Amino acid sequence: MSARFRSVANAEIEVVHPDPTTTGPVLDVVGDWLETVVHLVLSHQQGVARRTSRQLEQAAHRLRATRLALVDTFSTRVDGHEVEDSRRQAACFVEGEDGMGVVLVRGRSEEGRIKLAELAAEGIGQAIGAPDAFRDLRLALIDLQAAVRGGTPSNADVAEALRLPLFEVELASVERSALRPDLSLLVTVLATIVPELAEELRGSGVSDDRLDLEPWLDERLVDAPTDAKTLLSYADSGRVWGPIEDGLVSLRAANDGLRLLGLEPISNADAHIRRFSAFVAGQRAFLRNQLRDRFVERVASDPELLSVYAELTDFPGLAPDWSWSEEFWQVPRESMTTRAEEWLLEVAGPPDPHDLPPVDELRGRRHVTSSLTTARDSVITWCDINGIMTPAAIDVAVVTAQIRASGFLDFGERTSEDIVGWLYGHGLWPQSMPRTLGQRDLGITPEDLKRARDRKRQEAEDEKRRAAAITYGDQTFTGEPDDLLQLDQAIAAHVAAVDLGQSPALSLLNELPLRPSRGRTSGGAKKPARATPVPQEKTQSIGLAGELFAGHWIESNFGLPREETWCSGYRNDIVGDGLGSDSLGYDFTVLAGDVTYLIEVKATTGNDLAFSLPESEIKRAVDLEPHERYTILFVANVLDDDLRRYLWLPNPLGPDARLFRVDGRQMQFRFDIAD
Repeated sequence: MSARFRSVANAEIEVVHPDPTTTGPVLDVVGDWLETVVHLVLSHQQGVARRTSRQLEQAAHRLRATRLALVDTFSTRVDGHEVEDSRRQAACFVEGEDGMGVVLVRGRSEEGRIKLAELAAEGIGQAIGAPDAFRDLRLALIDLQAAVRGGTPSNADVAEALRLPLFEVELASVERSALRPDLSLLVTVLATIVPELAEELRGSGVSDDRLDLEPWLDERLVDAPTDAKTLLSYADSGRVWGPIEDGLVSLRAANDGLRLLGLEPISNADAHIRRFSAFVAGQRAFLRNQLRDRFVERVASDPELLSVYAELTDFPGLAPDWSWSEEFWQVPRESMTTRAEEWLLEVAGPPDPHDLPPVDELRGRRHVTSSLTTARDSVITWCDINGIMTPAAIDVAVVTAQIRASGFLDFGERTSEDIVGWLYGHGLWPQSMPRTLGQRDLGITPEDLKRARDRKRQEAEDEKRRAAAITYGDQTFTGEPDDLLQLDQAIAAHVAAVDLGQSPALSLLNELPLRPSRGRTSGGAKKPARATPVPQEKTQSIGLAGELFAGHWIESNFGLPREETWCSGYRNDIVGDGLGSDSLGYDFTVLAGDVTYLIEVKATTGNDLAFSLPESEIKRAVDLEPHERYTILFVANVLDDDLRRYLWLPNPLGPDARLFRVDGRQMQFRFDIAD
């Protein structure tokens, strides 16, 4: 076959190709989700490639009018001369004299739908009049393949692949579906039960009107295990796996039908992982006992094998069988039991019963904690009396967890002397100190113990206060109530001599590029060092300082004292009237004529332009009344009078969301101030 058309240079261009193995409207062959992806990719292009709403709508109409043809190969000739590079193209767009456009894709009929869309990306870009978007679209589809484990991509999958807020993808999807009726889900549902009827519907051109569609289906479903109403309900709810879940068809037969039409097979692998994880959690005690019994003789003959056993108690490698995703929708318990038995045999050998108490019982003996508490106090006291430097302090909770995880307690009853021996072997017991907990043998009196405990408790409290303290000016402030009031006074004294402005305006932001995709970075790149976590108490003190400065900024710019605007829980620490709450999702309420600003304050001690929103703030930012405006007042370098900046930012989950980049899964929003 061939198609001829004229170029703008009046040259005759001919594309030669064999008969297609698959053909149909591109959104029927691939799926309506593609329109949402294309729209989002185009709408986030910047610079000269940035498009108006009208241009985006024109691109959508062109996409809906385009057909896709899957061919083994194709070649392009210009005025009879073959273009060599065309043989390396994965796709191209051909528009005939009748005005109908076709994207030719070089590929196999068994390709999944997302892979097929990736192969077609260059042709799709040409079809919608956006050839410059080809690379961005292809990279987005590559990332989407990594995000989707099987079946039709969800809005969450698209959001992850494009690194966009989920609400933005959902909004785009709703807007797209309002413009074009979606039969692709119904085709997918039909393919799982009656693939030949799915093929007929795909090429029939039947109306999506229920009055026409339902009788059309019922006429053809006489011998099927269900009726049109049920199938339509599956499609309406997006449950393309519904027939499998409800037992109308086996998973294997459903996937055979989907592959027959070139559609993505369905997998319930995520559910398998969750179900198997729950199974392992429920069988954890039994599995540990079995594992321990099979290691008793080995650890007795070679104590070094205790570390091997300890690693296995977390069940590494005990994962679902990959073949389950092809065979089961819900994995039978017997199959999971068999998988666990196979893992035990593989890592520990055949069963070897021993008459020992259960592992959890041995690990839970109360004397372990009491022995460690006595050991901690005895070491501190003995070192004080003998003038010896105390080794690393015994944190009872941490060491209890370590000794349990080591497997040391699992093979029989342990005495206090055994515990001391373990501490000595791990550098937590002085070498010259007698290995006993007997206070008489150690030369320790009850009075000695009390003095040592009191001193250690006071040191711990002092250290906690130091870790939580912040420095402003030449003063240090802890989280103590009196210090918080003094911090308020110090800030008030400073801002009294500073012009904080009188006409607030939102900061102008640059639109940040998307983060580089995982998997396309240099293999030699090193991960950045993990930052030392800031103590929660110190974070709270920084947050309070931010709100104190914010209160003065709001008063200067809006003419409202903080007693009328401040509504976060910190208000109670400073104003003391009990009217503050941390459940609102914002820190200040500012009435400005017909508009009410809900201002959430974010403060940092450095220059990093990023902040996080917890769940309560996210909910409030997306649930606004018509008169409400949710904004962020970002106070950078909050404790430095020379570098402090007040940045009033738009709602990161509102119309200007494109100006923020979401990093990671913790809803951290990064932004860039325009020069």
